[in-house]
Amino acid sequence: MPLFTIGISHHTAPIDIREKVAIPRTEYAARVGELCAEDGIEEVLVLGTCNRTEIYCLTSGSGVDTVRDWLYRSNDLPAGSLDAHFYTHESEAAARHLVRVASGLDSLVLGETQILGQLKEAWQQAHDAGSLGKVLDRLFQHAFAAAKTIRTRSGISEHPVSVAYTAVVLARQIFGDLNSQTVVLVGAGEMVQLCGRYLRDHDLA
Repeated sequence: MPLFTIGISHHTAPIDIREKVAIPRTEYAARVGELCAEDGIEEVLVLGTCNRTEIYCLTSGSGVDTVRDWLYRSNDLPAGSLDAHFYTHESEAAARHLVRVASGLDSLVLGETQILGQLKEAWQQAHDAGSLGKVLDRLFQHAFAAAKTIRTRSGISEHPVSVAYTAVVLARQIFGDLNSQTVVLVGAGEMVQLCGRYLRDHDLA
């Protein structure tokens, strides 16, 4: 059965385009259930972050076209309207891509640590939704282990970073002592909350 991933990320599209196919966490189970009902779809895991939406699938047929068509239909988008922004990886290339994502090598900030936790959360959501089978489960377990090895051997893990942490460091470089500044965080997403915690850790109320 073919293994593949189809996705859209900061590498291929700006945020206003990425948001068109984002899957809210509150809708995860229902949307994954819809996708699993499509012909030929055997196993599904959806990764959704502010920088990417990726669908990992195991199918018994031409699954890439099926999933791409489903993405358009489920988001009320004209067929083909985002084809220039989608990327696909099949078989071994899909596995290699997953390892790059898990280890932070494909992230907006190289080596950022948040993505591994987001992948593990996506794995748990797929498990809870009943869309995770033996093949994808084994693939993701190997990816988690490989990411740990890469982080350790490359030294990336010695200086853990995230987009939120990088934003705070950049702000300090530009403005110096943040205690004398007024900071406004717009939004209530995970990244904004994490940024708020970093600011608080730097004694900025």
